[in-house]
Amino acid sequence: MPSTMRLFLAILLLSMLAAGCQRGGTGEEVLPTLEPLLSEIPPSPTLEGFVLPGEVLPIETPVPFPLETPTPGLGLPLPITPEATAGRFSTLRFAATTTGFEQATFPEGTEEVYAIWDYDGMKAGDTMTRVWYHNGTQYVERDEEWDILKYGFNGTVRDVFIYDYEGGLFAGQWRVELYLNGVQQVTGEFTVGAP
Repeated sequence: MPSTMRLFLAILLLSMLAAGCQRGGTGEEVLPTLEPLLSEIPPSPTLEGFVLPGEVLPIETPVPFPLETPTPGLGLPLPITPEATAGRFSTLRFAATTTGFEQATFPEGTEEVYAIWDYDGMKAGDTMTRVWYHNGTQYVERDEEWDILKYGFNGTVRDVFIYDYEGGLFAGQWRVELYLNGVQQVTGEFTVGAP
């Protein structure tokens, strides 16, 4: 409790005790009043801008205003559409390890080939599809929801690969197609063994 408040309460208590001990000239007991004391108390600072527990304040809703669509060619920025802010994949390349050098040809007997690509604008709920082809025939297809906690909104995927640990990948021409939410984003090719 602030010292000013303590001092006030002490003075109030002493005033009341002193007033209680007085007797009027008629023999009647004089009861103390707080009226003179209250008029001497300075006003306390207001709590404007503060919300007390349980107090509900009205919420002001901004009034919407019409937006004008800029005319192309006038130097004004065009409105951003959902398509313009959608995620995308780019720069598909291949390597023998997650941090290996980019290469388009791998020796016969190669057991793993990593597909490495860049991405940006991703969001939770996006669906990624990878389709691997060997010599023009679909070999495997994988669909999965984008793991936003693992990959984030932008960066480089380095942990996707195709493998065959029993004799290595088939020799021949390989193609990979990457799709985002059903829309093809990028395609890349590599060769295993002699072309």
